[in-house]
Amino acid sequence: MGIKTSTRWFGCMFVIATMGSISATTFPIIPHLNIKTSLGLNNVNDFKVFLAVINDNNTGNVERGQKGQYIGPDDFLTVSVFFRLHLDAWRLALTYNDVTSRKEEYRYDLIFGGLSKRYESNGIVLKPELGLVWKGDCGGDEIQNGFHRMKDLPELFVPYCDGGLAAFAAAMVSKPINLSHPFQGILTSSLEVRLISDLVPSRLSPMLGYQAEIWPGRLQVELLAGARLYINEIDEYSHMVRSGAFTAVNAKFRVYQNFYFDTGIAVFPAQNLENDPIYKDKDHSYIPQINMVFSWNSAWYGLYNYLEY
Repeated sequence: MGIKTSTRWFGCMFVIATMGSISATTFPIIPHLNIKTSLGLNNVNDFKVFLAVINDNNTGNVERGQKGQYIGPDDFLTVSVFFRLHLDAWRLALTYNDVTSRKEEYRYDLIFGGLSKRYESNGIVLKPELGLVWKGDCGGDEIQNGFHRMKDLPELFVPYCDGGLAAFAAAMVSKPINLSHPFQGILTSSLEVRLISDLVPSRLSPMLGYQAEIWPGRLQVELLAGARLYINEIDEYSHMVRSGAFTAVNAKFRVYQNFYFDTGIAVFPAQNLENDPIYKDKDHSYIPQINMVFSWNSAWYGLYNYLEY
């Protein structure tokens, strides 16, 4: 078994094992919940499940893709899938990212697995987290090119760069404030710190978010603005991302009872867009991400939790 095959096998087994552990040990002990509360800031004593898919930042049409003209190059975060499981104050998070660089001609996959716990005191919320990040080959090239074949776009073949396994520690402290008329909703200021021993740069992220109901019981809208400030650089990662401000908007729909669907767009700072054959002379220093999230019992869950890269 070659090195590439071995690392791909390790990454896939990491995902399967984590999912299997969730299925085998968590779901059987969940009591039946009959939640009839109205929309509002979720209580900590509840159970939530999230599944999200983000694919391709290519916003061009098929004709542009065939000609190699990419208005929004599908570089940077190409495919992202995440799974969240909340039980009481605990959160288990598993995220899979496929990252591509046409300019530098390499790719890699990232798998984050983390466990955190929520604490609250005097209106201040603290969420410390510990976990592992794995970087390597877990089939992201096949996923990306599968989407390209469906969209009749050129496939992309670039080699995987070196990877490995590293630990990380993170913490988020936030202060939610319930606003009254005429600006009803929740205003939240927060600060995230993520420290990683290797493979991915550490960062600070100050943020300000606002959540409000547009259609009571059916539709919630969230606005988010903040910054990501990278403390150090990691070659392959830092060729694509940079410190800077970001903004995002999200709409959450109650589909049926406690089932929800989220969709939104975020705009992130980037520095890997000079490769576009038509627009390479333009100042494309930001890149969009469109998210779709399917969840259970996730009313008023923060948008920032969907933005993992």
